[in-house]
Amino acid sequence: MCRSGYSLVEMVVVLVLLSLLVVGAATGYRSFQSSGVDARADAALVAVFDSQLQFRLQFGTFAADPGELPISSGNVTATGGASSHPEEVSVVVGEAGTLALAVRVAGERCRWKTVGTREAGGSVDRGERSDSDCQAATHLPSGEEPAAPEPLRW
Repeated sequence: MCRSGYSLVEMVVVLVLLSLLVVGAATGYRSFQSSGVDARADAALVAVFDSQLQFRLQFGTFAADPGELPISSGNVTATGGASSHPEEVSVVVGEAGTLALAVRVAGERCRWKTVGTREAGGSVDRGERSDSDCQAATHLPSGEEPAAPEPLRW
């Protein structure tokens, strides 16, 4: 006698294979989303850094007040406080002229970059770490305090 249909073992094998495919697709999708957020954060850092370089060429110093920056990139904003999303960059200039930038990448991840003045050796440092308070001031070199914003002299 011939039975039509599938055995329990065949059904279990199919369900296991389908679940593996779903897990693989979900992991790939999360990775894809994460790389998009990383790219937005990197683009924001570059936009604010370029604006700071333009400002320095024009006025001879980095802008201590983020509101003075001529940012030409879409939704990117600069703030003196903490960064809360990938399009908001925390900007601080230290007393010795060091520029520090920080941007929230995702969750607790904070990406940062510091640029020292030529007089101080012109060092560039960058990194990423878990940081609940993504502020550029925490990435200034040891002992360097944030500079008070000075009014622009046109």
